[in-house]
Amino acid sequence: MSNERLIRPWSELMDSGLLWLVNRQVFHPMGFSLSLHLDEHGEPVGWSIIGDGGEICAFPYELEQEYFDKVQATLDAYRRPPAGYVRPSMVPVTALRTHRPDGVEVVLVRGETIPDYVPDRDIIAALLAKGDA
Repeated sequence: MSNERLIRPWSELMDSGLLWLVNRQVFHPMGFSLSLHLDEHGEPVGWSIIGDGGEICAFPYELEQEYFDKVQATLDAYRRPPAGYVRPSMVPVTALRTHRPDGVEVVLVRGETIPDYVPDRDIIAALLAKGDA
């Protein structure tokens, strides 16, 4: 693989879906987001962590699927799939981590009642019900 394929501009983190993937897997379950700051030309000039760890971050299913497809396309460009390879669809999530007001971590599981202290509990319950969190 040539260096051209290995070294990519920072702006491609957003376009490729990789920023979404890092956020979805690392930051969003902990109530944070990694954010890139752009200049007037749309080029990244810095980054920051946003959020306070108090709310689980999630996107609507359609947007999640769009970003998942972007990540798959990005990674497909780097992989040589074996014969008969079928690209997987998004894997449903059946649980989400959050924290009680006193800081104790809890796991919200599909089918259980979402406690009142959970921000956006109706949205979280709907996502868990669909398995699209």
